[in-house]
Amino acid sequence: MEARLGPRTDSDQRVVSFYLSIEPSVELHPYTDGFGNLVYPFTVLQPHRSLTLIARTRVETLLSNPFLTPERPTVPDEVENWPFRQFGGAVRQLAEVQALAERFRPAVDSDLLAALQGVMHEIYVTFEYQSQVTTVSSTVAELLVLRKGVCQDFAHMMIAVCRAMGVPARYVSGYILSRPERSARGGGASTPGVRPW
Repeated sequence: MEARLGPRTDSDQRVVSFYLSIEPSVELHPYTDGFGNLVYPFTVLQPHRSLTLIARTRVETLLSNPFLTPERPTVPDEVENWPFRQFGGAVRQLAEVQALAERFRPAVDSDLLAALQGVMHEIYVTFEYQSQVTTVSSTVAELLVLRKGVCQDFAHMMIAVCRAMGVPARYVSGYILSRPERSARGGGASTPGVRPW
C-alpha cells in the first residue's frame, strides 16, 4: 500500500510536524511523488487481523481566513492533470453523466466548489447504498442501470461527472472508520439505513 496522509507546505500553509504510525510494524521509506506529495509505501507480509494507521499532523495556516475557498486554484498544470480528465475503465463517458455535468456546470469558476457539492448531494439522494450488487470491476454504466451500489461505485460516478465538467478527478482508496465496540459498551448499534460514507 501507499499512504498519502501528510499535507504539504505551500503558500497557504506550513507543516509544523507530521507523524505516521502503522501496526503491524513496517519499515517506512518515504518518497515525494510527481505532485509533491509525501508517500509512505509499505507492505505487511505477516498474517494479521487488523491494520492500524495513525497520522498526526500540526499545520499552521497562512491564510487570513482558512475557511474561505482559496482565491486561486490549487490544481497541477494542464500536463500534470491530463490523466485525471480522461475517461476509461470504470469511469465511462455517457449521456446521463454528461447531462448531470451540464445541470451542475457553474456559470463562473468561483461557484465550482458549490457545484461539486451539489453533484455529491445528487449522487447521495439518487443512488441507494447496497453491498454485493456490484463488483470491484463494475462501471458507471452498471450503476446507472442498477441505481444502487457501494462507495466505490459512487466515487466512480463523481469522477465521471467531474471529468465531464472538465474538472480533474481521481480515485483514491481509503478506510472507513468503524467502531463495533460501541454496542459492547452500551452505546447502541449502528443506525439502520445510515450509509457508511
